[in-house]
Amino acid sequence: MNRKLHLLLFAFVLTLASVVTGNGQQRTTATINASDPLNVLPASDGVMFVDVQRIMRDVLPRSLAGSPKMAEINAEIDRFRQRTGLDLRSFERAAVGVRFTNPSARVTKMEPVAVLMGNFNADSMVAAGRLAAKGKYRTEQYKGKTIHTFSLNENVRLLGLFNARLTDVAVVSLSSNMLAVGERESVRRTIDAGGGAAARNAELIALATRNPNAVLGFGSNVPASATRDLDFGNAEITRSIASIRQSYGSIGTTTSGYDMTVIARTSNAQQAKSLNDNLAAVKQFAPLLIAQLSGERAELARKVSDSLRITTQGNDVQARIEVAQTDVSTLLRVF
Repeated sequence: MNRKLHLLLFAFVLTLASVVTGNGQQRTTATINASDPLNVLPASDGVMFVDVQRIMRDVLPRSLAGSPKMAEINAEIDRFRQRTGLDLRSFERAAVGVRFTNPSARVTKMEPVAVLMGNFNADSMVAAGRLAAKGKYRTEQYKGKTIHTFSLNENVRLLGLFNARLTDVAVVSLSSNMLAVGERESVRRTIDAGGGAAARNAELIALATRNPNAVLGFGSNVPASATRDLDFGNAEITRSIASIRQSYGSIGTTTSGYDMTVIARTSNAQQAKSLNDNLAAVKQFAPLLIAQLSGERAELARKVSDSLRITTQGNDVQARIEVAQTDVSTLLRVF
């Protein structure tokens, strides 16, 4: 992973910390059953789950009520299905595992894999993918499973919101209603894992599932190699970011909107205090950035900035905010 991508990833984390909140004192962990795709992931450095059905049936319709954006999203889902054979509406829950590797001394690479569970027949879904690929795929047998690798090489728009470039995508049916999707080697590692052994990612799963009302949760170790070459233009801030060793959080729903949280865990309390102080200092510059916006964007940014709370408990630095339903609708409309 190059330096620019490192900066983009950490900018994403910090940006998310600026627009999300949750109950930081909450210690309840959501119940995870044996068939949950989180338990099927291979050994990972980071895990994330997404409650796809709640997003499709509740979050998006509620956030986009009366907006033409919902029609755009449905159209994009249909186009994605036509291109890949994967129907996002049939997915119920997804889990993503990421492993960090160092192919060379100054490079950190992310190797992700997604496990999708839903109301579908996995073999039929793969067959639909073969038809959609129009011959642009290859197959291989691996430990009794058939891996299909599709050569897409095109841009798609996921959920009508996020652009993604898909090149070679490997897909394998793990069970009657579960698929693994990712790079070939990551899919192979998922087959090797054999499923049903949550202990291999137990700590990260516990972090990702702390909020039982979450529609999305994540937990990740942050290797030193991932922050080694970062430079934020300020030595103190750079050192603070480099002290992060774990990150976790969630996005959940409330009666009035959404509650979200991002927590960075450092090696010791002194590092946590330094990170807290630096983030609080950065927040002081928010009015200067907001002044460059206008209309609904400025008002929304002002609400987010006013609501943001950064606190420290032990080694954990927590950023939180509660976003009203009307503000989320505005966010999806104007950004």
